[in-house]
Amino acid sequence: MVLAEHVQKADEFIQANATNKLMVIAEQIQHLKEPATGAWVAQWVNPLPSSKKKKKKKKTKTLKPGNIYYLYKWESGQQYFSIISPKEWGTGCPHDFLCAYKLQHDLSWTLY
Repeated sequence: MVLAEHVQKADEFIQANATNKLMVIAEQIQHLKEPATGAWVAQWVNPLPSSKKKKKKKKTKTLKPGNIYYLYKWESGQQYFSIISPKEWGTGCPHDFLCAYKLQHDLSWTLY
């Protein structure tokens, strides 16, 4: 009988502890979603100039969870994401690099 009471108390403690941890995780997820919904999220733009003289219709790229995106800023102040890292640009990076983010599978952004 005493053993059953100890097992039940332990089970209640584990449930309460797990619930508290899940609440913390839920708060962290909410915190991570905030930047993704902010006004700073830029439209995906290919930073490389087109080699063709014809004007092409702009294509919007799909952001893929799990990928790392690099945030740059044009001289005009407009920000954009690129899959090209500052290291890949080398010394020829035409725009100011701001920071890098990883798009998580819950569509939140994590500073990378």
